[in-house]
Amino acid sequence: MKKIFVIIIVCFSFLICGCSYEYKFGDFEFVGDRLTNYTGTDTEVIIPHAYSNGPKIIEVKYIDKEAFTGNSIIKSVLLPETLEKLEKEQFKDCHSLEYVYMFDGPISIPESAFENCYNLISIRASSNVTAIKDKAFKNCASLSSVILPNTMVSIGEEAFSNCISLSSLNLNNELKEIKEHAFSNCVSLENVSLTENLQTIGDYAFSGCVNLKNIEFNSKSFTLGDYAFSNCFSLEKLNLSNCTKLSASCFLGMDNLKEISLENNNTFQYREGIIYDRSSLSLIYCPPWATNEKLIIGADIINIDSYAFYNNQYIKEIVIKAPYILLAKRGIKILKYAFYNCPNLSSVSSNYSIGLIEEYAFYNCPSLQSVIVHESVTMNDNSFYGSLNVEVSKGLPN
Repeated sequence: MKKIFVIIIVCFSFLICGCSYEYKFGDFEFVGDRLTNYTGTDTEVIIPHAYSNGPKIIEVKYIDKEAFTGNSIIKSVLLPETLEKLEKEQFKDCHSLEYVYMFDGPISIPESAFENCYNLISIRASSNVTAIKDKAFKNCASLSSVILPNTMVSIGEEAFSNCISLSSLNLNNELKEIKEHAFSNCVSLENVSLTENLQTIGDYAFSGCVNLKNIEFNSKSFTLGDYAFSNCFSLEKLNLSNCTKLSASCFLGMDNLKEISLENNNTFQYREGIIYDRSSLSLIYCPPWATNEKLIIGADIINIDSYAFYNNQYIKEIVIKAPYILLAKRGIKILKYAFYNCPNLSSVSSNYSIGLIEEYAFYNCPSLQSVIVHESVTMNDNSFYGSLNVEVSKGLPN
């Protein structure tokens, strides 16, 4: 009698709370409004927008990632118009998937949703989508074009990384951020036009896009992350007039860069072909076309930034004229890799005002013989790694 009473209580609780139940409809298995599994072998899959369970019609609003992740058979999928949300990794490793059709429903394409879908050619995204999350299309090697809806605000980390067939981008005007590695190693990408509301381009965002020939910056104010365009061998010019943050690492490996425009820029300026940051009092970058053999660094500079002279084949002599007041801050700072691989640099002289030399600052400078520094200088064991003939002189200013 006691067991029967317990069973009655459990069943009554099930009815009251509306607990989930399992139901099979064709090749689809559901728990409530959630598709949990697909057991079919069709290459073209149309997910039903609803199913009947007795007198009830239940709309399909969610799809578990286990339903399709790793499915090597399906080539196309039509998502139901009732769908409210995609799960992360939902179609990850569906190596045969070529086409995805999406109605107006989900507001984001989640993390790794289509990662490693090597044969994915096209996706029609919902017009409600505001964000493409991290790694959403990473390694989609066959994806050749992307049309983003007007609602798109953010593109996540590695969202299109290694999409080696991606040759064109249509970016909408509401887009505000492109995160780290978003389009890294998209080797077929040739032209990019960035929209006027874009504010942030993350670290390595377009790194390794070796065939990128033209990029237009239409925003009134934007920042560039570290290595944003590193190894973009084909870029010849950049208009950075509205850029408010950048570093020399952005330009590493841009061997064919011939022109950087900074017209009317309030943060950065050119002096003798070299880019300086007015706000941080830093020497940012010496472009490859600046052929100065001798450079005098004025008293308004307190930092020589990382990679500032990276792989410079011309510079032979640096003269630093720092004011006595800098001694309160222990002199100016030469950051890591600042003179990395400068084969002809022979001397760095100053009024003993260099207070910090970070690791690998003078890495592989075989001609370097003399560097004059403050007596309290901070150096790393690897500050002069590969510069075998250098002599460091310490002292106070005259």
